Amino acid sequence: MNLQTLVVHTPPLCRSCYCRREAEICSNWDVKINHYENEFSKSTQNLKTAQKQLKTLEERDHRGANVMLLQRQRDEIAYLEGKIEHSNKDIRKVKTEKSEDLGRFREQMGVWGDG
Repeated sequence: MNLQTLVVHTPPLCRSCYCRREAEICSNWDVKINHYENEFSKSTQNLKTAQKQLKTLEERDHRGANVMLLQRQRDEIAYLEGKIEHSNKDIRKVKTEKSEDLGRFREQMGVWGDG
């Protein structure tokens, strides 16, 4: 058998099976999206807290005695800002992958849009 001529034909799904499969695809991707959105939310909250702590430290330290502590806090803020940016990229990437996966499924089934 010549592998180049092998074509896989997927039998058409009934409306119920199609909807169930489409919902399963969405659900699987939504779990990943939710994970990254939770990471983003936690990092954003931690960033707000770190910024408040830095402001408090700066207000209390008039003579610059806590240079190391201030620098640690600034480093933490920079780290959290990077983490937030990374989470945003991950969210966009996973949403794009979800859309592409659904598009492939719909194209394979011969359905576009809402059907």
